[in-house]
Amino acid sequence: MSCSLLHICQQILHYLDERSTVSAGERFAQATLLDRLATAQGGLHLSGTSFVSGSDPATAEERLRREGIVLPPPPAPLGSYEPWVITGSLLMTSGQFSWLDGKLAFVGRVGGEVSSADAYLACRIAAMNAIAQLKAAVGSLDRISRIVRIEGTMQVAPGFQDHPAALNGASDLINTVFGSKGRHSRMIYTNPEMPLNAPVLIVLFAEVEN
Repeated sequence: MSCSLLHICQQILHYLDERSTVSAGERFAQATLLDRLATAQGGLHLSGTSFVSGSDPATAEERLRREGIVLPPPPAPLGSYEPWVITGSLLMTSGQFSWLDGKLAFVGRVGGEVSSADAYLACRIAAMNAIAQLKAAVGSLDRISRIVRIEGTMQVAPGFQDHPAALNGASDLINTVFGSKGRHSRMIYTNPEMPLNAPVLIVLFAEVEN
């Protein structure tokens, strides 16, 4: 990446930090935009105002600190079930919504009341909650030896077909936090209606080191 582009990215981040009216959704979008800009300019990943190469030996916990990612408290279940279960070496979360500060960050149908860009953000936020569940289950994310699978369920409006791009909100975050251990398979489901009118729901499957 050229020095001029790096300087521009740093200026953008500084400008955003100075604003007091930027919503959480906007901050997620801005971080994602800058990440993709950095990647497009030479395979580098933007972390705050520093850059690291794609072959990153850092652990998941180190990446969280470096990226300035603070995991939320793991959301409580909404019914008579467990937020996560471990059987053998397989850890599975229950479905996670895009809870942000105790409220759903977005409500409605993807492709209707919720735009494709906001669906990406909703998937990212839901994945953040799912990672919080993983950490609650094993204590340290460094015990996760592989993210095996992401399953995303979306409440969509008729005609919406951009599901993969929306679910990238979860995949991009997982790959950032877990690096090569985050490379996963995934599946997308759609529902005509979702609990609480939530647009997306994310489930993670992970392998745990003994």
